[in-house]
Amino acid sequence: MESEDIGDDQITASSSFDYESVGPQNARIRTEKASGAWCPKLQIRNGSYEFIQVNFNQTQIIRGIETQGRYGNGTGREFAPQYLIDYWRTGNTWVRYRNRTGHQLMTGNFDTVTAVLRSLDPPIIGAKIRLVPFSLQTRTICMRIEIHGCGYEDGLVSYTLSNIGSKNGAKDFSDKFLIEANESKGGDPKKGLGLLFDGNIAETTPNTSNKSFDWIGWNRTETGGSVEILFEFDRTKNFTDIELNVFGSPKTKVAVDLSTNGQIYYNSNSIASKTGIDLKVKSPGLYTIQLPLFSTRARYIRIGLQFEDEWFYISEVNFNTGKNISIVKTELSLKEQAGSLLKSALLSKTIDENGTEEVHLFSLYYILIAVLVLLFIFLCLIFCILIFVQRSHTKKKSSSSNSSKCVLVTSLKSNGMPRHIIHSNASLNRHPEIFHGNFYIADQLNGSTQKILGGNTTSSRSTSESFNKDKPPSLLDIHFPPPPSYNSSDGVYSEPPPTTPLLANSIPSSIRSFPRKPKVPPRRASHESLARQNRTLPSRPTESSELHYAATNISFATKSSDQLAQIPQVSKHLINRRQKIGEGKFTVIHICDCLGVNRPTCIKSLKDSDNEAAKKALISEAKILSAMDHPNIIKFYGVDEDLGLVLECMSCGSVRDFLQREPHIKSDHKSLVHICTQISSGMKYLEERRIVHGHLSPRNCLVEKNLHVKIASTRGPNHHAQLRYSAPESIILNAWSHKSDVWSFGVSAWEILHGCDTTPFSGLSNAELIENAQNILNRISPTICLEFQSNFHKESSEWKSWNETMELIKECWNSDTSSRPNFLEVQLFLTRKNMDFSLNRALSNTIPQLPK
Repeated sequence: MESEDIGDDQITASSSFDYESVGPQNARIRTEKASGAWCPKLQIRNGSYEFIQVNFNQTQIIRGIETQGRYGNGTGREFAPQYLIDYWRTGNTWVRYRNRTGHQLMTGNFDTVTAVLRSLDPPIIGAKIRLVPFSLQTRTICMRIEIHGCGYEDGLVSYTLSNIGSKNGAKDFSDKFLIEANESKGGDPKKGLGLLFDGNIAETTPNTSNKSFDWIGWNRTETGGSVEILFEFDRTKNFTDIELNVFGSPKTKVAVDLSTNGQIYYNSNSIASKTGIDLKVKSPGLYTIQLPLFSTRARYIRIGLQFEDEWFYISEVNFNTGKNISIVKTELSLKEQAGSLLKSALLSKTIDENGTEEVHLFSLYYILIAVLVLLFIFLCLIFCILIFVQRSHTKKKSSSSNSSKCVLVTSLKSNGMPRHIIHSNASLNRHPEIFHGNFYIADQLNGSTQKILGGNTTSSRSTSESFNKDKPPSLLDIHFPPPPSYNSSDGVYSEPPPTTPLLANSIPSSIRSFPRKPKVPPRRASHESLARQNRTLPSRPTESSELHYAATNISFATKSSDQLAQIPQVSKHLINRRQKIGEGKFTVIHICDCLGVNRPTCIKSLKDSDNEAAKKALISEAKILSAMDHPNIIKFYGVDEDLGLVLECMSCGSVRDFLQREPHIKSDHKSLVHICTQISSGMKYLEERRIVHGHLSPRNCLVEKNLHVKIASTRGPNHHAQLRYSAPESIILNAWSHKSDVWSFGVSAWEILHGCDTTPFSGLSNAELIENAQNILNRISPTICLEFQSNFHKESSEWKSWNETMELIKECWNSDTSSRPNFLEVQLFLTRKNMDFSLNRALSNTIPQLPK
């Protein structure tokens, strides 16, 4: 459950108080999903039957049940002090579990935090299991559970035996577990799985044992000294031997019959005699009977027992496969003697005290190992020869086409027109520094919509204007498109549209490498603040100068209908558009009513249905969101025929707008950390799914009225990133990873913890931001970092928490990506730092919502 090997669709319940918050999918132990547990709709009282059910899809051995109450981030008070267990194996019958001491009621929890593990003896073999909370007094109960066990590989479906003659005065030696799990619909004999296959071998005799759950017994008076047991398996198997752990006379006769279809039985030749079986005596009367079956194929095994004593008892039956085959010693024929010399060199033989000859492989193992080693060496030689031939061919081919290789540099002029510069091979040799940027090798561009000029280029040439071939443009010559206004009313669901990328998304390592200094510890803001750099920075940038840039691969747009094949569809006739709440360059957002969705929704649609770039970004977002299912990721319901995305409507807007409207939340440090914790939880989920967000910022994080935060606009490779929140390697190398998302999270958390009053790097222009990113990557001083400001007293506990949180954020800005924490570490740290957070206190004032 905790590891999510069991899917949400495998967990059901008789009822739920509220499916979204306390449904069975939230009942994973040590996990805080939604409200943190499963809670039935009705209170539990004596005689009620509410349950949570887990379907395994195949038979499992369940050896333990672990339960926990509802913690709910400190708000939960509900737990189950006792519970019952029902299980289902075959047919349509549910069986109530009883342990070896005869008890059905299991002891549960005594608080909402402590997880209590109860071992099951005997273990349960079943494909479904139900936990039924129990209480004598009426009470509210919530549960989180874990199932401990493994797959059932033995394959025994059931056995059939009679309990006639199993009473011995006050003691009852019948198979009590088999009686309760009887699959023969009443009567005698009984069919199912019981004491003979519970994994428990009795160590004491039936007469001295204080409990009758160890032995099954029959008396000779009522049975006539004859008992028959039929075993059925799920498939035909090769059986080497059977072990019976019994108590009685060694003169007991045993006969074994086998069948593959359950209709025709044949004898296994191990018939009812002391010389045909192996007896392993443990103590007087207590011994193990081993019956060899010589790797015989069978699905049904019938064991007949004939005993002369007054009573005969069995504790456990084991079926073995895959052991060495014991061969009864016979005289060798003339033909066998001819090959005996060869066999003696390869095989070793041992003869036991009963005259049984056991055959073991000896020298043959060494011969096989030597052959395999020689074969491996031979294959390695062939592989090396092939690689050598291929490399020689590649060198010849590359040397012949070396003169035609060139580098294409694409940038934008100040008037927005593209500028293409092609550098020849000779120019590259004279100016190797051109490789220190984000440029393509012309013959490595695949899928680009730009035309690459080929041929034997001998001089630098531009398709749009002449350019000095000896002076390649610097990174600062590239003009990025302006961003939307910081205080724009585009809406919390709209995002900047995708544009043609100016930097390559996948760059050969030989091109993007540049000289680096040895690794040094990450610089902190306290040592590299703006004041200590003694630099005069420009004033806060205007709204049009904040830099957004695209990082999407160029490819020709395919038909939308083909790309939407795997995305949930919603008919536009079910959607009623209402008030517009946001507008972007290419998209518009409306609040809407969607038939079949019982919560507020909105629809994000295109302004121009012919814009292929906007279509591609919207389809990418829909594909990613359709595979997402997490409480901190915005819910996606489907896409209509006009490529409109039906999304969950968050009542309070973006985190940035929300904090600017709510001063009491902005001034509460614990509420701000609570917001950051939820963002890290959503990013941890994306990290686990190997999805890079690429443009995380407070504007893309949305808030509900209960201070629940969800991440929006998850577009994967089709993101439209923002310079002020992007990592240096993303700005300079166009390299995007979960570690670059960690940098963006650190910048977003810095802005949130400062109440979203200040734009990150507000004193830097776009060109200075790019220069600063290059200095960070090259480890060249000076570099500029964000400063932290706090009103807490340095001796207070709030200052200590603030300081430790700031240290974590600084680690997110490490220039070495491998030294940055992952989102699991970030989420765990913030959760522990904010364990005393009270949602009720934070929500003491009314939080306004979006208009309905």
